[in-house]
Amino acid sequence: MFYILINFVFRSLPLCLLLQHSVLFASESRIDSLQSVLKDSKLPAFEKLECYELLGLDFENNYQAAEAAGAYQQAVTLCRESGTQGDKLSGLLYRYAVMATYTGAYSKAISALDETLNLPEQQPNDKLQARTHLQTGIEYYFQ
Repeated sequence: MFYILINFVFRSLPLCLLLQHSVLFASESRIDSLQSVLKDSKLPAFEKLECYELLGLDFENNYQAAEAAGAYQQAVTLCRESGTQGDKLSGLLYRYAVMATYTGAYSKAISALDETLNLPEQQPNDKLQARTHLQTGIEYYFQ
C-alpha cells in the first residue's frame, strides 16, 4: 500500500508542478497583454478604465502591490475624467487604498478612504462602507 501511494505521488508531482507553472505563466502573459493594449492610444476612456481595473486585479493576485496601486490610481483618474462617479469610483478608491497600505503609503491610503466615505452613493453599499471604516482604523493604527 505504501509503495502504491509513493508511486502515485511521484507520478503526479511533475504534473502538479507543470500546472502551477502554467498558471503563473498565464497570469503573467495576461498582464503583458493588458499592458500592450493600454499602450494603444485609440482606446476610449471606458475601455482603458476596464483594462486598468483588470490590470490592478491581476497585479493584486500576483502579490505586486506597488504595480496594483499604480494601476488602480490610473483607473481612479480615468473614472474621474469620464465623469463616472458613485459606486465605481468608491470601489476603485477602496482597492487603491488597500494596495497603497501594502506599499506603505499611509497618507495616500487615508485620503483615498476619506474620499470613499464622502462620495455620494446611488445605492448605499453597507459592506463597502464597513470595509472602508475598518481599513481607515487599520491605517490610523499603523501610521
